[in-house]
Amino acid sequence: MSITTRIVAHRGASHAAPENTLAAFALALDEGADGIEFDVRLAGDGQPHVFHDEDTERLCGVAGRFDARTSDEVAALRVRGESIPTLAASVRAITRHAASRGAANPWLVNVELKTCSNPATLLRNVRPYLAALHGTPGVELVVSSFDPRLLKPQTDPQVPWGVAYIYDTPLALTALPHLPGVDLHPRHDLLDSAALAEYDTPGRCFRSWTVDDPLVAKRLIALQVDSIITNRPGELRAALASL
Repeated sequence: MSITTRIVAHRGASHAAPENTLAAFALALDEGADGIEFDVRLAGDGQPHVFHDEDTERLCGVAGRFDARTSDEVAALRVRGESIPTLAASVRAITRHAASRGAANPWLVNVELKTCSNPATLLRNVRPYLAALHGTPGVELVVSSFDPRLLKPQTDPQVPWGVAYIYDTPLALTALPHLPGVDLHPRHDLLDSAALAEYDTPGRCFRSWTVDDPLVAKRLIALQVDSIITNRPGELRAALASL
């Protein structure tokens, strides 16, 4: 099966490596992913880190809110033996990889900003890193979120990177009139030909999550979505090639 839809690694190649770690990003590269998606939230001192959950118990085995910990405390935690990367360290790793690809074959980097109590602080503290990623040849940057408060300020035409609205219920699309020009990142079961007909606009990309089943991926590829976000980029690509 010929694939033009991009295969993007969800929290890195999180099927085999600890999610949202540099090891997961490296594995995504090894598996030939067309890009990566990862989550960003602030520690208690305002430093942005790559981490998904509000609480550290599931991933680190230690209960407590992530945003109640200083960066030094976060640095002492481990996710299945791997450290929690700062956004700065992640940008450095991505920049090194992107340099080997070049602008003609960019790596899609999807930075998901997690909902927080102070969206303005999160946007202010991550912006220098987003600007660095956007300015890196070989990177195509998309900033996404479930939270319209984190997206609305980025719909300004002067913001140079892509912006995408993530949703897992059709009711969330009531916010769409307030988010002009954003791409859409629906949960895979919410995307079909009817949804495309209703919400497709010139230049809008659809990137769907989280897809590990080759048959689901095949359906989305038939819809000509831009990207499929998967925990298993290498396995999914191999399975699709055999269909």
